[in-house]
Amino acid sequence: MSHNKSIVLVNRQLLDMPLAYLGRTRRRFGISFLVIVALILTWNIGFYPSLDYSQTETPPGNSPEITKQSTQTPIQTPSLDYSQTETPPGNSPEITKQSTQAPIQTPSLAKVSMLYGREDPICERALQSHRRHCDRWNHQMHILRQEISAGSWSKPNYLLSIVLQELAKPVEQRLDWLMWVDADSIILNPAIPPTIFLPPTDISDIHFIASRDHNGLNNGILFLRVHPWTVNMLLETAGNPLFHPEIDLGWSADQTSMANVLAKEEGGFDGTGYKRHGIYMPKKLFNAYQFGHGFEGDRGNLLVHLPGMTYTEKWEHMARWLDIVEGERGQEWEVSLEESGYDDKTVAFWNVVRDVKREIQETDSAIGSMAETDTAKRDAVDKLKKVLWEEADDMDLMRRRLSELCNAQRPACSACQNRNVRCHYDADPSETPGQALKRKYSQLQESSSSSTDKIYKILQMRSEDEALDVFHRIRRGADPDSILRLIENADVMIDLAVAPETRLRFEFPYIASMPIYLYASSNIYLQSPIYDYASGDESRRQRAMNSPPGQVVKQTIPFLRPYHAAAVIDPRLSKIKPSDWTVVSENDHLMRTMLQHFFMYEYQWHASFQKDCFLDDMVSGDRQFCSPLLVNSILAHACHSATEHSNRAEYWNPRTLGYLFMAEAKRLWDMEAGNVRLTTVQAGPILYLAHAICGSDKIGRAYLVQSVAMAEKLAIFKLNKNRVSSKAQDARDFTAWAIFISQIHNQWYFQDRPLLDEKPQVPLPDPNDNRDWFGEFWLKYPSSDELYPAHFGASFRGHALLSVIFNDIACEHYRGQEHKPVFSLRDILSYYKRLENWFDGLPPPLTPKNIIFPVHLKLHMHYYNSVIRLMVAADKLQQQSICSILDRWTAASTARQLLSEAIASLETLIRLYYIRHSFERLDTFIVQPLAELAMIRQTDTGNSNILDTESVQSTVVLCAQGFRDQGRNHYLGQALFHLTRNSVRPETRALIDKYLYAGPQVQVPSTPVLAHEVHSNWPLNIIDASENPKNQRLSDVLKNLEKITLDSSAEAP
Repeated sequence: MSHNKSIVLVNRQLLDMPLAYLGRTRRRFGISFLVIVALILTWNIGFYPSLDYSQTETPPGNSPEITKQSTQTPIQTPSLDYSQTETPPGNSPEITKQSTQAPIQTPSLAKVSMLYGREDPICERALQSHRRHCDRWNHQMHILRQEISAGSWSKPNYLLSIVLQELAKPVEQRLDWLMWVDADSIILNPAIPPTIFLPPTDISDIHFIASRDHNGLNNGILFLRVHPWTVNMLLETAGNPLFHPEIDLGWSADQTSMANVLAKEEGGFDGTGYKRHGIYMPKKLFNAYQFGHGFEGDRGNLLVHLPGMTYTEKWEHMARWLDIVEGERGQEWEVSLEESGYDDKTVAFWNVVRDVKREIQETDSAIGSMAETDTAKRDAVDKLKKVLWEEADDMDLMRRRLSELCNAQRPACSACQNRNVRCHYDADPSETPGQALKRKYSQLQESSSSSTDKIYKILQMRSEDEALDVFHRIRRGADPDSILRLIENADVMIDLAVAPETRLRFEFPYIASMPIYLYASSNIYLQSPIYDYASGDESRRQRAMNSPPGQVVKQTIPFLRPYHAAAVIDPRLSKIKPSDWTVVSENDHLMRTMLQHFFMYEYQWHASFQKDCFLDDMVSGDRQFCSPLLVNSILAHACHSATEHSNRAEYWNPRTLGYLFMAEAKRLWDMEAGNVRLTTVQAGPILYLAHAICGSDKIGRAYLVQSVAMAEKLAIFKLNKNRVSSKAQDARDFTAWAIFISQIHNQWYFQDRPLLDEKPQVPLPDPNDNRDWFGEFWLKYPSSDELYPAHFGASFRGHALLSVIFNDIACEHYRGQEHKPVFSLRDILSYYKRLENWFDGLPPPLTPKNIIFPVHLKLHMHYYNSVIRLMVAADKLQQQSICSILDRWTAASTARQLLSEAIASLETLIRLYYIRHSFERLDTFIVQPLAELAMIRQTDTGNSNILDTESVQSTVVLCAQGFRDQGRNHYLGQALFHLTRNSVRPETRALIDKYLYAGPQVQVPSTPVLAHEVHSNWPLNIIDASENPKNQRLSDVLKNLEKITLDSSAEAP
């Protein structure tokens, strides 16, 4: 790591620094003070063992000295010496930018922070923004890289060590100020120099600058003068737990301790306490917060700080801000010093502080000669002290308190005459108080009219929910400017919230290009827009560029961005409070994020309930279509999508949320025993899926079976003669089809008899006529105001109609797990005809030329999986030609040819899925086509050994990557990755190790552990509809692999 400026380290000599410094000042501090120092350093710092905190360009223990002359080139900053004026001594003038006669050397400053413990790439990037800021303004930076004190006490102790180190140097070599920055702060506008906040040289008694929030002091961002006062303040801060153990310092102990010390009006360095030597500046100047609803600052703010959030919330917001400041949009937030107004604001602040301090000093001096009856002035100056020492960040309040000491004489009051500054009056000399009030009211109306107009347009143009929120804020008394600022910042954060991924494509792990054998004229998917854009087809992009701009954006954005870059736009997802429905967690933000992923991925393929009915009740609290069981079941499954939890695949770990939600869902399921409800029916398939991705489908199958049985008891599959069109009836009908799809989806791939003998009798509407019956999803992509439909109705109906075909086949041929299915060639051809008719009848959003979203791609994979299974069975029947039996087939189309085309289409779809969307997000279905494709390519099914070895290996490596990526989300993926890696040839295994072990990697358990942990009946290696699944179950395959591995180990010398 290389930087232009040195990053100063704290080394082992630090222990000597307090003694060296205190040795020179022992008369001032006394023996008792030395004892306190020794106790605190021993108890709290532990004599600084092994303090190698960061990397540096200098050898350990030889940190470069800080000198004011060490910078390479001087940086021009506003002058901070406002004392040199032409006015007589004792009459300090008002500060203006032109009031200085000559530039004074900028105070030397170093930033200080700490970051240690577990690896945190987000906070590392945040600190890099501060490093760049320091480099720009020629400041040094200290970073603590290991814990030196218990809990949160490393901060004051680290600051103390640096201050002592500086004070031990000659005066001309010392730093003047330290700026502490928490690692969860990010520089937004590096054009603002840190020294601009420091007091001018004539205000030399201010040694501490910070800001406050609703809790009081926030010490996440603060300035400390290198001064003996600071040593005392930090020592007392660090010593509070030792000398006052009876005081409860709360969750932020060091901050509370520091606030308590700063409130003291006695003692300290010079006996005057600490309160009068610290000051609060307006928080937004250097400590603007990011809240869950938006950023409180404005464009041009120095930084954003994220205190008080959960780690997950903080990580997400920081990642979004870092993507901005590190990318091209960072220029939007960098505003020049002049344009930002920082110069004017800080100058104005210190002018008011100077006026207040002078008035206090003069009034205190006159107190002795003041009449005892003059209590008004005494009270006024007491109020002025309070606001200066406790509320100086409220400049208007300081001015009002200052005005209370004014005698209202014209042309200038006595106080302003003494300070030799201009006196400001509320009214002009010719105005009466009433006239002045009327004039100000007219000015306020004029200034607010534009804001009112904007708010009126917002109420017109925004959604009903957003308009209602604005209305409520108006009713609560919010001013127009604050409402507009909140809306603008919220819009910015919406763009950030949907911008985690903007790459145009993902790269294949081994060979970057598509295999040559996929480029056949019959491959319809290579003629689709998703292929053109994902593969970088320049002609397609050129044609798009020649289209109208708005049309280009609308048409191309879903093809140019991965699906997970978008967000489901549904106001209810931000209103729901999941913690009302579960006792497992109170982190509503995290649970909303998991539900967002669930509705984007799992729900659209494995729906078991009508989402609009569910969300309406979840918001309102009604329990007709929402229940704690259903919510906990969803969250138990959705926990595997929480990418911020590295242990999310550890379903056995009682410390994971997945384990806790599953335990709660099982408890609620047991409580529902005997109470047949629609929400209980809907929870069953979800609990089954949650078990299946943990490799425990054998255990979880009971939930699916019971769910179907309860649905039959409720008669939701039957056509009720007394049906009434209603929301409740629609929810029942939707659930009937959803349960039907769930049961046959499982039974089809397990080659087992369906749980239902026929399709539901209730109608399945056309989404073109009744979109609300299905419940549409609307997607928003980064940097686009356009909303894109997910076409959920079309995909759900297509999935249901395909399931009807599969259910008919399974009812006819699958008699149980122990029986071999029997097909005739004529059976296979008739089923294929039905499948072909289904494919030809797909609605426009689902045709090969229009598919783009994962659920659409998976529906096509589902189709080709089944065609492959039927054609493998047909090929085994040794039929030479089937073209004469079915219409619309060419004479050359044999079962082998149809099989080869279906395999090519399946592989193309999987590759398009990867390069467009990647395999990283939780997708429980994707492992099935990956497993089937890996098996096909390893056995050369349907190709008669015509494929080259490299192409086959590239496909197997890609499948292994899918298992590896999904293995980060669930245990089944880990088992499949392990199985694939150990079943391929050594040369292919070497490629997997080379391309997939680089970087973050799932931890693959040993074979015996997998065989013991996996309880799955999934017939993994079956690609033939007529094959007996017995002995092909995943659990059996793993046990056989374990036996082979143990035998090989025993034979090894």
